[in-house]
Order: sequence, then structure tokens, then C-alpha cells
Amino acid sequence: MVKTNVRRKGITPVIAIVLLLMMTVAAAGLAYEFIMNMSEKQTEAIGEQVDAQSNKMRTEFRIIQVKGAAAAAGDVDYYIKNVGSLEIPEFDGTKLSVKEDGDLRFDATFAGTCTSVGTIEVGDVCVLEVTDLINPLALPGDSVTTVTYELILDSGVTVSYGCNLANAADTFC
Repeated sequence: MVKTNVRRKGITPVIAIVLLLMMTVAAAGLAYEFIMNMSEKQTEAIGEQVDAQSNKMRTEFRIIQVKGAAAAAGDVDYYIKNVGSLEIPEFDGTKLSVKEDGDLRFDATFAGTCTSVGTIEVGDVCVLEVTDLINPLALPGDSVTTVTYELILDSGVTVSYGCNLANAADTFC
């Protein structure tokens, strides 16, 4: 018997298979972690959207009174009552439109602040003070019977207030 001195070079097939299995398990673990992380972020985003939409649906205001200057320009106060089922953080009004007998008479963006401290509790009234607003009903027009004020708040909620004016000389309800 002849004895040969053969040296084996490289990785044996068993070690190669073990290494390949370890790399496969590691890749599967990374893919699983990535997919779970993405689905968790999507679930959180959808949950936040559902909460925001639900809060928007439960947010409800009513304009209960409008007071202001009878001049062509001046300050106008909108008394807004929270009639929804949520407390609302203090907000700013963003857009106002006024309709006279169904016809749009005035549409403007403005900056106004609701003068209430902190949140507006359910049932509380805040005063939205709009300064330097052109009196929408001081514009030339026929006699006024029904006026509708629509206020679009920065939260996207639209509040409206309608009233009948006694005569064309009245400018606010």
C-alpha cells in the first residue's frame, strides 16, 4: 500500500451547505423584518387617517350669532358653539363666504383667532374675531331676505349660519 499525502484544500461540502443555509436564514430574517416594518408603518398611517377622519366627523360647530361693524369695513365677531362630541383645540378661521338669497356675495380668505383659552369644550362658545373684513352685505344689491354665512375652519370643518334680515339696511344678523 502506497500512502499518499493528499492535502485537501478549500471548504468541504458539508461546511459549504451549512454556510449557505445560514445565509439563507439570515436573508429570510432580513426580508421578514423589512416586510413587518413596512406593514407596521402602513397600519399606523391608516390608523392615523381613520382617527383624523373620525375626529373630523365628530367635530361640529354652529355659528350662533354674527356681530360686527355696519360700516363698509370693520371687525366682525362670529360666535361659534361646539356642538360636536369632541373637545377642539383653539383654531383659526381660514375662509368665509356669504350668500344672499342663495347667491354668493362674498368669498375671502382671512386670518382670525377664536378667543377661547385652550380647547373649546363641548357646549362652549368661542368668539372668532375677524379684523378688517369688508362688510359683505355693504356691497350694492337688492333687498336682503336670507343670508347664509359659511366659515371654513383650518381643520376643514365647514360651519354655516343662516338668518333673515328685517330690511335691506341691516348688514349683520
